[in-house]
Parts: sequence; structure tokens; C-alpha cells
Amino acid sequence: MGGRHHGQHGEGKLGEIVRIAEIAKIENWRLSIVNLALLAILAISSENLLRFFAKNHLPIGSLGMFHGVHGEYRWVESAAHGILDVLVHCPDAINNKGLVITAFTGGPPLPSDEDAQRGWQLKGSVLYVPQNEAPDHIVSDDFREWYIFDSAPPEREFAVFANYDWFTLGPAIASKPQANSRWDLRRVQRIFWQLMESASPESYLAFGSRLIFVTRNPEYFHCVLRGLSARSRARAAGE
Repeated sequence: MGGRHHGQHGEGKLGEIVRIAEIAKIENWRLSIVNLALLAILAISSENLLRFFAKNHLPIGSLGMFHGVHGEYRWVESAAHGILDVLVHCPDAINNKGLVITAFTGGPPLPSDEDAQRGWQLKGSVLYVPQNEAPDHIVSDDFREWYIFDSAPPEREFAVFANYDWFTLGPAIASKPQANSRWDLRRVQRIFWQLMESASPESYLAFGSRLIFVTRNPEYFHCVLRGLSARSRARAAGE
């Protein structure tokens, strides 16, 4: 099943109005609902708006967050937030969950004797954390990619996407300039969604060059989206 990000044709004009309104809010553009409707009627899609930014050498990061839907999963992506921002606003996303950590800053850590007794396991370069761990014991700035399960995680091969600093779930124009073609990005996106469907984690959390949070739990998604949006508004108000 194909995915869609907010602003694609399948959402219709109402979706375009909503997405462009989000961009306008982040960019502090003073657009009335009439202006937004005119933009949508003129078929100025949110993806074309991103292309406008790129063509005019405006920073893509200034657009803030993307979010979308793929099958049963909802996702949000941001260049202005980190993993801890997600966990502060939605600690339940990892509370009493089985975790598979696949990317680290400085390499995978060897569990301490105490952690090993509680069930932590390092298998190759993948760290498995059991469900009974408290979030404050798990959280580490060194953990850059998390597959999060609402039961014991499967022992299987997991791909690492956080090491691709150009990886995005949004349109290709949102990723950093790189030698890889749009086809390469789409291919990696397909691999990502195939893994999500086959491994079936409840959530995925990563930070390479940008934050990516994916979940099939609607409550977690809306909690994170509200929290990140509020943080962005607070930062903008303080500038």
C-alpha cells in the first residue's frame, strides 16, 4: 500500500489548504483563509511550495514539520526537534515497551552486568531492551534509532536508516542535497515501509539529520504532534 504525505493529490484541496496553512503558520505568513483557498484552487500544492523554497535557496528546515500517513502508520518528521522532545511529550511511547536500538553515537554500548541481569542483550550491533525497563533508565543521547514494540521484540534482522543523513519520509525535495537520486530515496523509503509492515513495531523513533517518529498508535501520534508544534511556537515567540 502506498503512502502519502500531507499535501499530496489524494487529499484534495482541503488537505492542501490545511498543509499550506501549517507552513504559513511556521513561516509567520499572514494569510487569510481566502488566500489559502485561492492557493489551493490555483493548484499550488505544498510539495510545489517546497520546490519554491529549494529553487530560491531558502532553508527547507525553516518549514518545520512534515507529517503523513502510510497504511496503519502515521508519521511526523522535523529538522528542528530531537528524540528527547518526543519522549518528553509522550513518555508512554516507550514505557513498558520492548525496544530494539539499531543506531548509536559512537557505536553500540556493552550492557553493564546489572543491565544484562535485567534482560538487556547486545546481539551484533543491535541492542535489545526488555519491556520492564523504566523510561528514565533507557533514555540516552547515544541511542539514535529505536524500533518500539508493545510486546517482546522479534529476533530478526533490522535495517539502519538513521545513518543516511538524507533519509526522509517526505518528498525528495525535503532531504539534504546529495549525490543519490530521487529514485534512490524512493527505493530506501520502500525498504523502510516493507520492514515496518513485516516487523510490525508499534512505533519507530530516529534522529539522523532530522527527527522521524512513526507510530500506529493514534494517541501517541497526536500527543507528539501537539507537543512538537507547541515547542515550535514557543521558540518562535521567543525570537
